[in-house]
Amino acid sequence: MATTRSLALDMRTGFVVLFLCATAQLCFGQYDSSGGGNITTPATATEGNGGASTGTPATSEEQHTATEEHDSTLLDEERSTAEIKTTTTGSQEPDLDTMTTSGPEVILGEPGLRQVYSLGPINASTELRLDTCGSRGRIIGGLLSTTGAWPWAVAVKDKYGSHYCGGVLISSRHILTAAHCIEHPDLADRLPLKVTVGDYDLSTNEESDSRTEWVHEAFTHNQYNYPTLHNNDIGVLVVQDEIDGGSDVTPVCLPSAQLDLPVGTELFIVGWGATVYKGPVVNELRQVKLTVLDDSRCSDVYNEFKADRMYCVGDLVGGKDACQGDSGGPLLYRDHDGKWYVVGVVSFGSQCGVAEYPGVYSSVPFHLGLINWALQNS
Repeated sequence: MATTRSLALDMRTGFVVLFLCATAQLCFGQYDSSGGGNITTPATATEGNGGASTGTPATSEEQHTATEEHDSTLLDEERSTAEIKTTTTGSQEPDLDTMTTSGPEVILGEPGLRQVYSLGPINASTELRLDTCGSRGRIIGGLLSTTGAWPWAVAVKDKYGSHYCGGVLISSRHILTAAHCIEHPDLADRLPLKVTVGDYDLSTNEESDSRTEWVHEAFTHNQYNYPTLHNNDIGVLVVQDEIDGGSDVTPVCLPSAQLDLPVGTELFIVGWGATVYKGPVVNELRQVKLTVLDDSRCSDVYNEFKADRMYCVGDLVGGKDACQGDSGGPLLYRDHDGKWYVVGVVSFGSQCGVAEYPGVYSSVPFHLGLINWALQNS
């Protein structure tokens, strides 16, 4: 679990969704490009982790190599079937001639957000719909979710409409995700991105509140992957038009910068990622309950882990984790009043659900200043 979660694209449908673990538990993890998996044999560390597995994880160098190879292979295979018919509502087809991009760079000064690309000036109102944040989310009994259960869940897709990462709606125009879901090298010719909200089953267009929008601007932390891999793995996507998908689409709340999550705190992750490392996928949105672990559980197995800006979350016996396709998805906390907050973003782990190898999540409270800047200035 030392590498970033991989971008997992289903070769059959072009959609990546979360699978049910063999132990009847959902497997999630942090995965930016390789991703971890649910119940599977331990292998390499990847962005986004997954379910339970057994065996001895590979070394950090081997993990990174395997992850990059796996990610590139998945994206190459998807290119051959990427001409999928997709419906994008709201924003019109973007004029790619107006798109400006900037290459990766390391900025040693003050932390900030770097614009990865833009389709031009934002014309939307500065008034953002935030008053209903965190409401209407509900936990259901099973591992499968239901339509509207997680009204802030977002599927991040490439320009062809292929889902490869997750995200979470934090305003009527802003989506929080992982930096590795925006800056992965194999995405160079797949920009601009799209986001789908209000969806449950990615294989159909029947959900009345489902809506797909072009991402007008994309930002990542200007010190992402610096000075160590997976550091500052946070990004923000901005759409041109306000997303008002009805009762099944609403933003999640942002936490206080002083939020404290003691060891043992129960959290949820939701997404459409795989449940088995390199395994098949399903289409329905899934959920899994995990707990906050002691930081030492991650620092002992991941050299990249930084306790001040990352959360160590999972199930030490394995079987429940994030996996390929879950990268960038939300780590969710419900307060005593029943309101939901996004406290973390799926970042990296070791395969999916490997015992003793928890998932690592970028801390939202730590990066709250930059997230608020994006809300006010983009």
